[in-house]
Amino acid sequence: MAELSLSQAAKQAGKSKSTIGRAIESGRLSARKNQDGTFSIDPSELFRAFPKGGPGTTISRTGGTIRNPTDGTLGTSANPDEIKALREELAKAVQQAAAAEAIAEERAETIADLRIRLDREGEERRKLTAILTDQTRQSEPDPAAPAVPPAPRSWWRRFLG
Repeated sequence: MAELSLSQAAKQAGKSKSTIGRAIESGRLSARKNQDGTFSIDPSELFRAFPKGGPGTTISRTGGTIRNPTDGTLGTSANPDEIKALREELAKAVQQAAAAEAIAEERAETIADLRIRLDREGEERRKLTAILTDQTRQSEPDPAAPAVPPAPRSWWRRFLG
């Protein structure tokens, strides 16, 4: 599609030429200024700034026009079956999110329990290491203690060897 002049753009958008001109001056709408002082406006840029159908409208993905009223209500061109299907899909998504949250909470509790158990095991390991270390020290001879000579062997033991 060829670029539009200011008056053509105003007709296409359903706006006045002055409204289109103010949008160009404010930067809301980009346009190329020709050497003779006129503007050339790309149609896609025009409809980005001024959607077809007038103020407060947007183009839906299905090609239908959706009017967004200014009274705070949600305007839609979707049929009731589509709305029902979307609400059911939303309800399923909410249930899945709740289930995922419950699983995450359960896992957090499991992790906390495992950390407590690990701390207990570490403490028990330290205690056992301390006990074993003390027993090892008790079985080693004390270097300060006097050496006890071995008991003499009996005659019979010396004979048998």
